[in-house]
Amino acid sequence: MHLTSKEATFSFGLFIVGFACMQLSAGYLLDRYRTRFILSSVILIMTLGNWLASIAHDGVLFNIANFLEGVGGSFDFISVSVLISQWFSARMFPILTGLVQTLAQHLSTIFYFRDSSTFETIPRSKEVDKGFHEHSYCYIEDGVLIVENGKVQAVGQYTKMSKELTDIKVIDYKGRLITPGFIDIHNHATQRAIVAAYGEKLLEWLNNYVFPAESNYKDDEHARRGLNFFIDLLLRNGNATAVTHGSLFYEANNIFLKSCKKEICAIL
Repeated sequence: MHLTSKEATFSFGLFIVGFACMQLSAGYLLDRYRTRFILSSVILIMTLGNWLASIAHDGVLFNIANFLEGVGGSFDFISVSVLISQWFSARMFPILTGLVQTLAQHLSTIFYFRDSSTFETIPRSKEVDKGFHEHSYCYIEDGVLIVENGKVQAVGQYTKMSKELTDIKVIDYKGRLITPGFIDIHNHATQRAIVAAYGEKLLEWLNNYVFPAESNYKDDEHARRGLNFFIDLLLRNGNATAVTHGSLFYEANNIFLKSCKKEICAIL
C-alpha cells in the first residue's frame, strides 16, 4: 500500500476524530453499563481495527481501520480512568492514570520496533518497500551526524566517515542518543495547567477543570504566556512536530501558530 502525504494525514486524522468524538459517548456508556461489558466490546473493536490495518491494500480500508482504532482508544482511555477511580483513592488517581498511559505508549513502542536494520536498508523513497517493517529504523552505536546551516548533510558510521571531519568542528556527544525530532500525535495546547486534574466523572472533570482552564485563553496575554510555555515544553522533550487541539478562541490560535512558525511544525 502506498499513500501520498495528504492521504496519510487524512487517514491518521481519522484516528484523532474517532478518539475525540467518542469520549463523551464512552463516559456516558460507562456510567450506564458495566465496565467489563464495555471493555470486552472495545477489545473486539480494537482487534478488528488492527486486523483491517494489517491487511489493508488501499486507503479506504486503512481509513476505516484508523477510525476504529481511534474509537477503541477513546473507550480504553476513559475505561482505565473509571477503573482507577473505582479501585483506588482520589490521591492515587493522577499518578496511576499517568503511569498507565506512559506504560501503554512505551510498551507499544518496544513491541513495534525491532533492531534488525542497517543504515543502508532504511527506506529512502516513496515507493513501496517490502522490508519497511523490518527496516523502519536503525541504531548506529558510534555514528557521525554532519550538520551545515541547520540542515543534516550526512550521517553514518564514524569508521567510514572520520576522514570527512578534517575541516569540520566536532562536538562529542558520546554516551548520548541523537534522534530525529519526535512527533507528538495527540495533545491539548490549552490544558497544560490541568494536567492530572482529578474528576470522578467525565462531565464533572470537564465542567470543573477543562472548560474553566480553556476559557482563560480568551485573554490574549494569558494565551501568549500559556502557549509559549507549551511550545517550550514540547521542544525540551525533543518534539519537532505536534498534532494539537487548539483553543476555542480565534486569536489564541493565531498566537499559537505565529509562535510555532520558527520553532516547531504544528497541525492544529
